[in-house]
Formats: sequence, structure tokens, C-alpha cells
Amino acid sequence: DRNFFSSYVVQNNEAMVFQTERGVSLTRVKLLGSARFCPQWHKINKTLLDEGSSRCAEDAKFSVLMFIPDWNYNIDRTACIGLLLAVARLTGVRLLIKANTRGTGALGENERRSLEKFPNVRFTDIAEHSPILIGQADVVINFASSIGIEAILQRKPVCNPNYLNNNSTIFDSSGVVFDTKSEVSTLAFISSVKTGMELEQDEFAWDMFH
Repeated sequence: DRNFFSSYVVQNNEAMVFQTERGVSLTRVKLLGSARFCPQWHKINKTLLDEGSSRCAEDAKFSVLMFIPDWNYNIDRTACIGLLLAVARLTGVRLLIKANTRGTGALGENERRSLEKFPNVRFTDIAEHSPILIGQADVVINFASSIGIEAILQRKPVCNPNYLNNNSTIFDSSGVVFDTKSEVSTLAFISSVKTGMELEQDEFAWDMFH
């Protein structure tokens, strides 16, 4: 009985249609947007995840977290791997790599082997929660995944290397991330944050984006 629950919370009209076509009463379907990034839930979720987690001593050095996108989303894979290798070569920087959780952003054997040569590179486990990893990072690189919204909610410096992606995204020219057009400008952004550059946050842009 799909009407067993008092309410179904859905994120968009398509999800609402999906539920009602399968017998859920329209009065029980609540269209609230993505609960994943609702400020109230975000705060509760982060509190739950933060309990019992702490930054390890080995993570004390400056950390860059990069999320690998779904390769099928018009991604320049060669340039993406090139950026990973360039960040891995930076002095005093620890690179954390998080693959797409749906398995469509996995690295090939040769790609992974080329990155494993660097002792400062760590491949995060699929079971490691992204919000925790973001909380431990000093810079987040994300350009084709909604997980970037989590980093924005945590007020982390977020780099959006949109030159790696042929699609337009909600992050482009949003005012809440730092858009980069090349590998050089991406590395320059990391270096600026590492050396203590103060990033001005436009609260109006942040509110409008959210």
C-alpha cells in the first residue's frame, strides 16, 4: 500500500508524477525541493556525521579534495586526469580523490597507477561520507556534481574548473565558487588559498544561489 505513509517528500515535479502514477494520493506528496540540501537537514546531517569523526594527524597538511564526475557527462577525461596529476605534484599538498558514488566515475587501471606513484595522494573509500571529507579539506574541486552544494553550505573554498566540462552547470558564474578556465588558473587558486588569501564571500550571491 503506497499510501501507508503520511507523506512522501519529493524534489521535483517529475518525482511527484512518478509517485502519483503508482498510486500515491496527490494529497500525500509534498514537493519541497531537495531535502538533501535543506539548511535544517544539512545541519542535522552534519552533526550526526561529525560525531566520532576527527581530522587525523596524517591529514594535517593542506588538503585538496577532488570529486571525480560521471565520465559520461561530456567530461574532458584526459584534461581531468592531467589536473589530478598536476595537483599531486604540488609541494606540501595532500590530494584526496573521491570517485563518483554511482561507479561511473571510476579511474582506469593506468590512471590510478599513475597517481599512486605520489605518496601524498589518497583514494578515499566509497563508504567515506563526502560531508566529512569536505569538512576536512582546505579546498574542494568540483565541477559536475551536486555534492558541490554541500561544500558551499560548509563555506569551503570551491574551485569550479568548468573547462573540464562541456555542459553548463548551476555553479558556472554563480558567485559562490571560483571558476577557472585552465589548469594553470586552477593551480593558482589552490596556491592562493594555501598561502592564506582571504576569499570574500558575497552573501547576496550565496542566498540567491541557495
